Amino acid sequence: MGLEKIEEVCLSFLRRTTSPLVPLDTLRAACEKENLGITMDELTGFLRHHSEVIVVDGADETAPVSHDDFSEAGINMGPRAILKARVPSRSEMTEMMQQQLDHMRFHLQDALKKAREHQDDEAVEEIEAALEKNRQLEAKMMRYLDNGNKT
Repeated sequence: MGLEKIEEVCLSFLRRTTSPLVPLDTLRAACEKENLGITMDELTGFLRHHSEVIVVDGADETAPVSHDDFSEAGINMGPRAILKARVPSRSEMTEMMQQQLDHMRFHLQDALKKAREHQDDEAVEEIEAALEKNRQLEAKMMRYLDNGNKT
């Protein structure tokens, strides 16, 4: 395993991607594309100890918006990497999360329209439940952010 080449691939990807937070499985796929044999555990360990990278594990059990809340809303919150030089501000992070929720809601509403057109009651029910989870997640996120702005 060539750590220099792995470092080059990961840092290059992290510098040029539009979203500063990159899932580790995306970075591993970029390494695989270059035929660099590295396991997810090896990549995670390497990036955790890299001076230019922060690995974010996502929500833990004490967070106001849990990992399960994100998962139920269809958002993968697995480990992600970010260059220290690209860490967004609180408002940028809020905007990114809001954009993801809006994007998901847009596609769910489109799917709901199609399910209704096809009179697929089961799909309508599932999509409406996903839309409700999306609304609940957004409300939790806003409550948390509002509380954070007061401290």
